[in-house]
Parts: sequence; structure tokens; C-alpha cells
Amino acid sequence: MVNLTVDVSDDQRARLKSVLGPAADLDDVLGYVLLAGAREALAYATGEALFSSITDLRMYRVFRLIEAGLPPGNSEQVVAALFKVPLPTARRLIATAFARYSVELNERIAEEVKGALDKARSASGKKWEISLPAGFIKDAILSTCRASTQSDPTSVKGSVWAFPEETYDFLRSNFDMPARPWTEPIKKQ
Repeated sequence: MVNLTVDVSDDQRARLKSVLGPAADLDDVLGYVLLAGAREALAYATGEALFSSITDLRMYRVFRLIEAGLPPGNSEQVVAALFKVPLPTARRLIATAFARYSVELNERIAEEVKGALDKARSASGKKWEISLPAGFIKDAILSTCRASTQSDPTSVKGSVWAFPEETYDFLRSNFDMPARPWTEPIKKQ
């Protein structure tokens, strides 16, 4: 393993902050960018990464950012800001990167899905509400449901979806998660 230190000037930090906006966690994004860049440079040096178009290169860079840990909740905004493209283009870049590098990102997808399932809230009528931001987590969960014989979830409001208890249990099992220790809705205090 090689440890690498990169000096980032105050001017570079300020420029990145102006690109990302005031709400972005600069240190986190900087970490993703530097790790992704180092991995990309190594892939070039070893001949693993050769591109015939700018589109392929962008997709690869998005893949490396996701692989470096860019969280799904703000990945579209960060990709849009870094590549200076509109949000719909950033969404397409991310979706294309997930499709192209699905094998490489499979573990990351499963990790994010498990996180979303663990944050589920018990709702009335033996249902579980899960916040599914647009993108790969939502796609992975909904496509798993559609490919099964389980009851389909329903959109509640915005990014919140309601899953019948048996569908929620199926998803947990499908993603190698233990069953929840309770089956009755949690009483609010």
C-alpha cells in the first residue's frame, strides 16, 4: 500500500468551494476527488483504463468518484458541479456509470441498499416507510421487488415509499440482512 499526501492550497479549496456551493462538505468531497484521481492515474499507468471518447472518460471518472465513497444523497449535485453539466446530465452520467461498472460497484450498491433498509420506519398497516432518493439505491430496491412475487411498494410522498411487511422482509433477506426483531409497528411516544 502506498500512502499519498497532497497539498491543497487555500486558493484551490476556495475555488472548489465556489464550484460546489456553500452547503457542500468540502473536506469530504475533496477526499473523494483526490482518491478517485489517484485511482484513475494508477489505472492509466497500468494500462487498465484507456478511453476512446470523452464520454467514456467522464463515465469512468464518475465511477471512480462513486467507488471512492461519494454518497448517493448528493452525488448528482456534486457530479453536476464538478463536470459543469446540468442535473439531468449528471443523473445520466451516474446511471450510465452504474450500468457500465455494475460488477465493480455491486458491493457499494448492496451497502447503500442495506443502509436504506436499516433506516426504514415502521408505519401503520404493517408497512415500512423507506426514503429512496432518486438513483441507484431506488433502482436496485424497486427492480428487486419487481423481479419477485412480493407485493409492490407504493410511493407515499416525495422520496418516501411504503413497503408491505412481507416485501420489506424479503428485501432484507435478499440483501443478506437479518430479519428485524419485531413485526409490530413501533408505538410513537
